[in-house]
Amino acid sequence: MKKKNPINIFFACDKNYIPHLTVALTSIMKNANKEHPYRFYVLEVGLDLDYKKQLEECLIGDSTIEFIDVEKSMRSLKGKITLRDYYTSATYYRLFIPILFPDLDKVLYLDSDIVVLDDISKLYNVNLGNNLVGACRDEVLSFNAAFRQYADITVGVHHMKYFNAGILLMNLDQFRKQNIFEKFIQLMRERKFPVAQDQDYLNVLCANQVKRLPLAWNKTPVKQTYFNDKCVKIAHFKMAHKPWHYKGVLYEEYFWKYAKMTPYYRYFKECLAKYSEEDIRRDREMGENLYNLVLKENKAAINRLKKEKIYVQPKARYC
Repeated sequence: MKKKNPINIFFACDKNYIPHLTVALTSIMKNANKEHPYRFYVLEVGLDLDYKKQLEECLIGDSTIEFIDVEKSMRSLKGKITLRDYYTSATYYRLFIPILFPDLDKVLYLDSDIVVLDDISKLYNVNLGNNLVGACRDEVLSFNAAFRQYADITVGVHHMKYFNAGILLMNLDQFRKQNIFEKFIQLMRERKFPVAQDQDYLNVLCANQVKRLPLAWNKTPVKQTYFNDKCVKIAHFKMAHKPWHYKGVLYEEYFWKYAKMTPYYRYFKECLAKYSEEDIRRDREMGENLYNLVLKENKAAINRLKKEKIYVQPKARYC
């Protein structure tokens, strides 16, 4: 049988997220349409050979994995990027993909803290047209009015159009044609986004050129009345919604199903058992710090827009 078009999937990973990436890769392989060849790329800096071997062992059939050290590329951003809490420079790696891979016109970028429950080729084969990206709206904004205001006023993208960049179908051809990387470098010189960092930049740069994807392809483990949990295709364990830290996390059964197929099952169980009151306190503190940072950034944006006579006080708060 003739193979269909290759599915090009990118991850950005440092050694801290190798265990999680083995779970993500395993879940992809177990649900993949074998008619497609799968080409995985891991953007990294200095991963040990042992880690690379562990990831290679997750693959099935003629799937391949390539490791790309992006240290040289990251040097150009030294002192320019903003990092917060658990974020590392790896969060910016996806922006180098159009430059590092000029022969690829389309790729799927995935965060490592996910479990894939459907055939990933269905997502990859979505027609982007001339849009820069395909993405799902960010559910975090639905949790709080301050977060919605952050998108609307501070970032300048309506909160219903603001997307999460952890699951990102990228039109590399259009990225290059529209010089998005160069625009990103220029935007970094002009503005700092300390809250969601490169996600904020991507929302600004890709505004009005986004293919809206069903939420099922990037579902936060939070119960929503408008979503049928049986329909989830990718569970994204972002922020504090991590089953290796907390019991009772929505979709945890899917995580443990695939974690059990990796060498890190015992590691994750130990992480869960050892997660202390101090760790929980730190998570709460990080959440409070994020909220306060959002309030600070919103206030600064409103003051700036008032000076420019752009901002108009809303008549009512968001519901």
